[in-house]
Amino acid sequence: VMDDIRLAEVQAFRGMTVEAFATLARKKDALERGPDSELPVVSYFQNEASVSPFLKALHSDPRWAALIS
Repeated sequence: VMDDIRLAEVQAFRGMTVEAFATLARKKDALERGPDSELPVVSYFQNEASVSPFLKALHSDPRWAALIS
């Protein structure tokens, strides 16, 4: 989980917003469809993404709400 968040942080920091959202969306989708989908791992992913200071710039984008819901 954290590797994908870190990758998205680097992408966001570099101004690669589309790539950052794609990385986060792929991971969220994989977690929701995976064998651990009933575990709190999806909530953990969303929480970690939400508190990342490097992803704060993405919060005003309409895609953010869909990612975190």
